[in-house]
Amino acid sequence: MSEQKVTIVVVTPAMAAEWLKRNTRNRHISENYVDSLARDMEAGRWMFTHQGIAFDCDGNLLDGQHRLTAIVRSGVPLRMVVTHGMSRNSISGIDQGNVRSASDVLKLGHSKDVGKRGMAIANAMAAGFAAQNYGRRSKLEQVEFYLEHESAVNYAERALPTGSVRLMNAGLAAVIARASYTVDRSITDRFCQVLITGITEEPRDATIIHLRDFVKGVGNKGTMYRVAIYRKTVMALDAFRAGRALGTLRAATKECFFLPGEAKPADLKVA
Repeated sequence: MSEQKVTIVVVTPAMAAEWLKRNTRNRHISENYVDSLARDMEAGRWMFTHQGIAFDCDGNLLDGQHRLTAIVRSGVPLRMVVTHGMSRNSISGIDQGNVRSASDVLKLGHSKDVGKRGMAIANAMAAGFAAQNYGRRSKLEQVEFYLEHESAVNYAERALPTGSVRLMNAGLAAVIARASYTVDRSITDRFCQVLITGITEEPRDATIIHLRDFVKGVGNKGTMYRVAIYRKTVMALDAFRAGRALGTLRAATKECFFLPGEAKPADLKVA
């Protein structure tokens, strides 16, 4: 049995690049995961834990290729636990635990009992108009965003309580959550009530019915479905708050409901 040596090392980008040359038998790199880790490192969200870098008795890298690649990409040196002398076969036992979700981190680290729907709404809020980017952020980014916008997420969950699965789409609720910052809640409350019941009282309500019919009838078709739901909800709510009744509900071409401090980008073309 090989002798193991465990130390705490400040891993520099140059050191990480050198160690990655020993990455001879590992899984494929996930570029999205590396990018999310690098963003955490650059933003100072990265936390020192018992998890780190591991080499086998021949000096081959067994664990930590994504962390090392992120250090190189971010240019940020970080303290990490480094283990040398692991058995060659120990790679089969690495990363076999149940991975913690962002909801788990919120519960364990912040005493927040957040369900899957709450996290889905928060993630859709963060993605915003670029709804195709939903879920591409690190767990720490998701946690940070949720804590900042918890009240808006909670409002959207109350305004659109669980019922019809399709009408409770996270992208739809995310627009309501975003709008809660800039739109009078009497308007968003009324919008959601018509959406849920299908009962209309004035001409502009017809726009909500168009959205309701679309959401209930389109079916779940992946990314394009998510983008369409979000952008049509933006269009419907923007028209409703302005008192307009739309004969045809099209997808919005720009974001209309911005988060505090969020930059307002140029118009986006609908694919």
